[in-house]
Amino acid sequence: MTVIISKGVIYLCLATLMGYTLLSLIPSARKPAIHVPRWVIGTSIPLLALTLLIPIVSLARYVAQETGGPFWPILHNILFSFEMGKAWLVILLLLGGLASLYFSRLMEQHKLLRYIAFLLMLGVVFVQGWASHPSSVEGMLGFLAQSFHVLAISLWIGSLFIVAWFTPRDTQWLPFLAWFTPLAVSCVLIIIITGVTMMSFITPYFTQSLILPYGQMLLIKHVLIVPVLLFGLINGFLLRRRLNTTPSLGPQRWLRAESRLALGVFAVTAYLTEQAPPHEEVARTFQFTGASPLFGWFHQDAIDPGQISVMFSWWSLFFVTVALIFAVSTVLGLRLKSVAMSLASGLLVALSLYLAVMMTVHIEPSADFETNTPNEYIEFGGSFCH
Repeated sequence: MTVIISKGVIYLCLATLMGYTLLSLIPSARKPAIHVPRWVIGTSIPLLALTLLIPIVSLARYVAQETGGPFWPILHNILFSFEMGKAWLVILLLLGGLASLYFSRLMEQHKLLRYIAFLLMLGVVFVQGWASHPSSVEGMLGFLAQSFHVLAISLWIGSLFIVAWFTPRDTQWLPFLAWFTPLAVSCVLIIIITGVTMMSFITPYFTQSLILPYGQMLLIKHVLIVPVLLFGLINGFLLRRRLNTTPSLGPQRWLRAESRLALGVFAVTAYLTEQAPPHEEVARTFQFTGASPLFGWFHQDAIDPGQISVMFSWWSLFFVTVALIFAVSTVLGLRLKSVAMSLASGLLVALSLYLAVMMTVHIEPSADFETNTPNEYIEFGGSFCH
């Protein structure tokens, strides 16, 4: 649980720092009046370094327990011999440079130093991508996909988070939305392309992986992105049109709602990264992880992951229709000036889409699997155990 929480904090700190350094490069005339308390950035820098260290310490503890070896030499070996350890040392150096620029207040006086700070954060993203799981699986392709995936998320959500929570209401929003909306659209396209690329080698059999905790979390992450995109439509296009006629109208509440949904995606992603990815061996992963409890609610019989397929279902069509209705309701909330209505409707869109997908899952009983695999090996919500 500690590692999962640390992953969520990593995403939040990374987005905050990336958004802050990006916005520091934008001229004052093209952004709202942003007032970020110094403790926010001052805390995010060391907190990012600390939370990136937690998975390394967790690995060292695990190795020490399994081998009976001393903890500190093992930790030292990981830091200086493993890619994840060496990457952390480089990131620590980069964050140290960022901290020196920020705490000396030199960034506020020299634009060149603000560019350097932004480049330091780019370095953090790409160094982390180099030591990531996709990079270890697929080499350069995995490295580039992971790095640009995280970069796009950090630029989009980080800027959104800073502007939503640290900007006074009485400000001019149109100059900001004029450049932020194209940036957000570009980031979404990059996220989709890189996400599909990573799925191609981490979860090539997505349908079969739905039985696994990893597959379920991946599905939940995907459906939660839909309401985030709906709020992006509201904030980037519909609300922007209203601002043309009513400049005093503030989109801050809507931006904050979008940022809350994004934090939910961060939380699910943090949990997802600690689940065993199936790659091309769903059945073998199933033997060690067991079935997800969520999948067990829909299909409680012992099954072979290879027998999972997708078939048309009237229930699925029903939930897709419900999702479309709630999507309209999400957008309609802008006309009614009800952020709560849009937020609730957006979450119901995600729930409806999740149910729609799960209703398309069809199980074809496998005689070989049921004959050769004792029932006591299969526990929904548990692990493959004797």
